[in-house]
Amino acid sequence: MYQITFSTRIIKAIGCQNIILTNACGGVRESFKGPTFMAWNDHINYFGDDPLIGIELDDPFVDMTKKYDKGMRDLLIQCGKKVGVNIEEGVYVGRTGPSYETPAEVRAFRAMGADCVGMSTVPECIVASQVGLRVMVVSLACTILEDDPYEINHELVCKVIGEMTI
Repeated sequence: MYQITFSTRIIKAIGCQNIILTNACGGVRESFKGPTFMAWNDHINYFGDDPLIGIELDDPFVDMTKKYDKGMRDLLIQCGKKVGVNIEEGVYVGRTGPSYETPAEVRAFRAMGADCVGMSTVPECIVASQVGLRVMVVSLACTILEDDPYEINHELVCKVIGEMTI
């Protein structure tokens, strides 16, 4: 986790005050039909690890209740509207990979309140909060519908990302 989040610490150390992170992930919210942009308003850390474990901190107890900056998120959504791009808001669940989710896991994450699921970004957000950066994250939910005739694989996700046009 330290190696994954090291660049986030460097961003703060060089004087940045804000961080904008992006990723591609799986859509869990049933209303997501096909690729959907989603700005995070919260996350669920399902990694089974925390990037602050083992780090010498004055105060290791980092408040995560309001760490996704509403002002940055609102600005992103407004800018999206101006150019005709809908950006949803929602909750991301981060988990280890590299396997994709089973249908039962998708249903479980949905029941937990997740809108998207992926294998990254949550550790960086925790560290960004710990070091005092304003945080915004936007995900591209590459929703694969349950009745789609193909299996989910990395090539398919890359194809979905590549077909997005603004």
